[in-house]
Amino acid sequence: MTFVLPSIGGGIIASPTAPPASFSTSSVELDGTDDYMTVTPSSSIDLYGFSAWFKSDNVISASSGVQGVLLGQSGLSYFLALGGNITGDFTNELITIRQSAQNSFAYTSPSATIDTNWHHIAASWSSSSATTGGDGYDIYLDGVKVGNSAGTSTPSSPYTLSSTFAIGARANGTYTSGGLIDEVAIFDSTLSASDITSIYNSGTPNDISSLNPVGWWRMGENDGATGTTITDQGSGGNDGTLVNGPTFSTTVP
Repeated sequence: MTFVLPSIGGGIIASPTAPPASFSTSSVELDGTDDYMTVTPSSSIDLYGFSAWFKSDNVISASSGVQGVLLGQSGLSYFLALGGNITGDFTNELITIRQSAQNSFAYTSPSATIDTNWHHIAASWSSSSATTGGDGYDIYLDGVKVGNSAGTSTPSSPYTLSSTFAIGARANGTYTSGGLIDEVAIFDSTLSASDITSIYNSGTPNDISSLNPVGWWRMGENDGATGTTITDQGSGGNDGTLVNGPTFSTTVP
């Protein structure tokens, strides 16, 4: 809406159009010690794609060590981790996906860093794209494909979430992340490069419902930014539960 104000000389001055409200209005803050969120899927989910916004408390680099897990299960199935030396399958790991022992994919760099500003991370299953020639996950940072280096072997199908998993840690509460996390989504179909460009939206979260996420946790918008339940806005109906007291924040991407 444009408002009209009187000018000093008796004319009128049109004020600028008010900017639209941000799509995201809240996020969840993790303390890096024991905070995370758990989700128990009602049925198995083949994980073809992942998307999340995060703002780490610490600079992430290959030499920083593990700075947390954005999505993970117990055992060898970390799924998606930030920082170095979590799998032993690579050197200079910055972002790593571990599907099982030796089935790993990574963005590696001895010098790149991820600073403490908001960033978007995504992963998408891609046929015959891993550097070993097999199927694997492409890794995107801020809308740009940055890695798909593979471990010593590559699986023929994406990872299946069949039991309780965590967002912000492994499901047993280890490798917790410290910082803010927002707009987490998982997909049971492959995301194209243009899909990820749309999700990133030049650095501002937007409505991704047209991409049919099977899980979409908006971190407060649909729950009044209170309580311990994060309502799933995806098609799976798998609500999340905040564990050990994560807090809500109005700091958003």
